[in-house]
Amino acid sequence: MKVRLSVWAVLALVLSLVFPWVRQLPYGAYLPDVWLLLLLLAVPTPHPHAVSKPLILAACLALLRSAVSLCSPIASFASLCAGMLLREKMSRRLSDSLFVYRFIVGMTSALPMALIDMAIAKNHGFIADPTIWIWRAALTGFLIAVFTRRSGGLMFGAKR
Repeated sequence: MKVRLSVWAVLALVLSLVFPWVRQLPYGAYLPDVWLLLLLLAVPTPHPHAVSKPLILAACLALLRSAVSLCSPIASFASLCAGMLLREKMSRRLSDSLFVYRFIVGMTSALPMALIDMAIAKNHGFIADPTIWIWRAALTGFLIAVFTRRSGGLMFGAKR
């Protein structure tokens, strides 16, 4: 993590105060989850040897996310960690040298959160259009592909 953990926490707090208002805009439901974006941008791949900082950041983001959404802190933490773990596993298999690979890794890392959010919304009687979840995952993949930098590593299956 190049930026200090406290900087990410303050940024997450500010976005947690602003994002519910943004979500109420006409196309706000299609926007990706900012807490997942912050986590994926803050934690490098491959993971550092000590995973305590990424887990602390995921716990802080899960608490902030659960404060402004329908998800519980445990479901938020599980979806954030699942996205982080899936991104780690896929980024070890695919090179980040091409935009399309970074897009695929970013999009698939948003899928656990989309599935958990769909299940929670269905349990509470909110039936959302499935295209909302697809757009959220696609926009997450696009933003991750744009804002992550290339490592210049080897192609498919290379050990880093």
